[in-house]
Amino acid sequence: SKRENPTEIEPADQRMPEYQNGIADSEGVFAPIQPECPHFPAARKVMFTLEETYDMSVSAFYEWYFTGKTETIQWWSDAMVAGGYSEFEWDAWQVQPEGCCLKRVVHLVSPVAGPMGPSSCNIDQTQHIKFLDPNNFIMQTSSYSHGTPFCNHFTVDSRWFCFPTGQPDQCTLQIEVFATFHKSTRFLPMGIIEKAATGNAKPWFENWMQQA
Repeated sequence: SKRENPTEIEPADQRMPEYQNGIADSEGVFAPIQPECPHFPAARKVMFTLEETYDMSVSAFYEWYFTGKTETIQWWSDAMVAGGYSEFEWDAWQVQPEGCCLKRVVHLVSPVAGPMGPSSCNIDQTQHIKFLDPNNFIMQTSSYSHGTPFCNHFTVDSRWFCFPTGQPDQCTLQIEVFATFHKSTRFLPMGIIEKAATGNAKPWFENWMQQA
């Protein structure tokens, strides 16, 4: 369900040292500001893009949905339950050795649609997040599915852009979803795998945006 908008969140640019250096405070680790980062490779082919506007500033949206606060983790868990996911484990955000972004891994069980294979599978989703500047942040996710056909060949990835709309206390979230191939798929064209894998993931992204 939707959360009430926060009322007292200090703007990111007023806490620049914490964002800049990834210093932990009592409520989590803040993403560094770093335009360049090796953990955000280019997408091979974006399969679909979703976009939604929210009545929150970018910094408020980040703190409300992407920090390691207990209530934020609970919100993500509730949103995933609404999408049919279960058995969550959340690693804490950690600053990468390069100092360019934060990383965490989320472990969960996902339902699997289709006539072949198991009805559910275990997923390890790696998330990287950073600010491009004090008013724009980006998160990339890479989801590896265990036990599904061709699971060793690709991951389902997404890139989340959050940026101001130009209106006071308003931001836009844009999510691009794509598949990244790590092995050759000689027996099945990449296009078929991309369409099936990202198509199965689309309802979850739509649900996340509706819940936020």
